[in-house]
Amino acid sequence: MNPKQKKLLTRIIVALVLFVAIEVAAQTGVLAAAFGTPGDVYAEFALFLIPYLIAGYDVIAGALRGLVHGHALDEDFLMTVATFGAFALVLFPDTEPHMAEGAAVMLFFQVGELFQSYAVDKSRQSIADMMDIAPEYANVMEEGKLKQVDPFELAPDDEFIVMPGERIPLDGTVLTGESQIDTAALTGESVPRTARPGDEVISGKLGTTLYMAVLSLLLSMPIGILLGTVTAVKRGQWADTIITLFSNLLIAIPQFVTAILFLYYISMKWKLLPPQGFTWPWVDFHKHIQQLIMPLTCLTLCGIAGFCRQTRSSVLEVLGQDYVRTARAKGLKETRILWKHVMNNGLIPILTMIGGRLASLIGGSIFVENVFNIPGMGNLMVKAVNTMDIPVIQALVLITAAVISVAYIITDLLYVAVDPRISLS
Repeated sequence: MNPKQKKLLTRIIVALVLFVAIEVAAQTGVLAAAFGTPGDVYAEFALFLIPYLIAGYDVIAGALRGLVHGHALDEDFLMTVATFGAFALVLFPDTEPHMAEGAAVMLFFQVGELFQSYAVDKSRQSIADMMDIAPEYANVMEEGKLKQVDPFELAPDDEFIVMPGERIPLDGTVLTGESQIDTAALTGESVPRTARPGDEVISGKLGTTLYMAVLSLLLSMPIGILLGTVTAVKRGQWADTIITLFSNLLIAIPQFVTAILFLYYISMKWKLLPPQGFTWPWVDFHKHIQQLIMPLTCLTLCGIAGFCRQTRSSVLEVLGQDYVRTARAKGLKETRILWKHVMNNGLIPILTMIGGRLASLIGGSIFVENVFNIPGMGNLMVKAVNTMDIPVIQALVLITAAVISVAYIITDLLYVAVDPRISLS
């Protein structure tokens, strides 16, 4: 726990001890004997306020800050209103007071906040560990000496050495030696895994999949938005008909079908591009481009169609607004109206697609990476499912969820840049 969490835990414990002592005194008649009736009710009111304020003074302060800044309906404000209401019942003689319930609710709320804060910190650390599983070098033996090289410079069937305490740079099969492998960053299990000759070991896969997903997103967004804008402006004309037809067709065709057709015709039949593999651009740029064309096209086509359809719908809706007709009545050029007034307001629904599109790209990588034998998360997921490797499957799902969550956060931040009506405060 961090210092803030420890301080909150201390406050909760102190408040809980006082709460139990006051409740015991109230239930055993000690307060009634000491203060009489109805003085015992007001004594309970004053005494239960002590653990209530110890546990929740920061919640009350947060509610007041929210009111000052115009953000009333947050959880601090709602919790303060609910618990104040329980204490305020003492002012009405015909009702049964609920001071104990008010203090207890605040205590339970703070316990929940403590667990949430602790869980978030643990998740952040786990995600950071998972993102840091890719090593920077591989050990190879050359002329009797151990040399460190870039892992992506190694060719298939090359042998490399993993020293004690090092991370595994590439997927492979153990040839000699036996060791314990720490897979906690992937599986969350503290017990090391034993690797023996003949066992397969895996390295980090996130980089390859994320690289292709982001590249596909950067290609599909501008192309899809441009085509969608054309179909909206040319509504009912031949351009609208053709582009909409192809968009519907691309969305309907699964990515693995497109990948198989590309593999059969472009690689096997016409022999224009290599059928499989992945090479990073700094290793061999020309080979990288050749290997990237087909899988990237498969991932991008569906995204272009999706962005095109959403842009068409958004732009058509904005074109019918009163302020667009007013701008035309003032004599503004159509291009200025389109890019200045229409696109600024029509981009909000389009930006919403980014998070969902990234999720689709990571899901689509399962099929595309297997067809083109790309060493990414999708390929690893299929291997894990086939071998019933549950910890690896759990780790991959967690990594995917973390990446998608970050994408949605970035999407929310983009809202601020596009729409001046939205702010972070």
